[in-house]
Amino acid sequence: MKTYALLSKMPDGMTYKEAAALAVVTGTSFSLLEDAGTDLKGKNFLILGGGSSVGTLGAMFAKHYFGAKNVVETCSPRSAEKTLKAGADRIVDYSKGSKHQFDEILSIVKEIGKFDFILDAIRDTVFLNDLKEVLKTGKEGGKYSVVSGSSSLDYEHVRIRDLLPSMSLLKPSICYKLGLCKYHVSIENMRKNEKWGSAIIKL
Repeated sequence: MKTYALLSKMPDGMTYKEAAALAVVTGTSFSLLEDAGTDLKGKNFLILGGGSSVGTLGAMFAKHYFGAKNVVETCSPRSAEKTLKAGADRIVDYSKGSKHQFDEILSIVKEIGKFDFILDAIRDTVFLNDLKEVLKTGKEGGKYSVVSGSSSLDYEHVRIRDLLPSMSLLKPSICYKLGLCKYHVSIENMRKNEKWGSAIIKL
């Protein structure tokens, strides 16, 4: 019987408090990258929300475990140092507004090429209508994975509809599944993965 979904050895030198906080965020970021359907080694990788826990761990996995060549993350200035230490090669300040964020990433794309994988940790819809500018098509192996949930969840008054993805995310996801668009948009949740425990220990 496999128990990796429920149990994994604590890495040596880690406190119980650290280990308790680690599972959900590392499990989410790792499973989304592992199940991306594309080999990330030597590829271009963009994370929207690099200052979030999933975004920070996503950079670490992308760079130091999966071997991505270019890791670009959006974050605020207060998260910049942490994000770069985690593994990002470049950061884009999203606090300057959507236009600045869009233009900065477009300039990076002109230099390194389109992204092979985009991990959206904060449900940022700034690129959803312009994926052709930044992401390779599904046939080329490109994928846009967004973490499921609401970007404005009120944890004191949780409603069922707050747990559902917005129509702006559902539409391109359904479109791709029906073969009506070229860009692979997928709404994702953490899934069990037998490689997760060994990946944590390695890092």
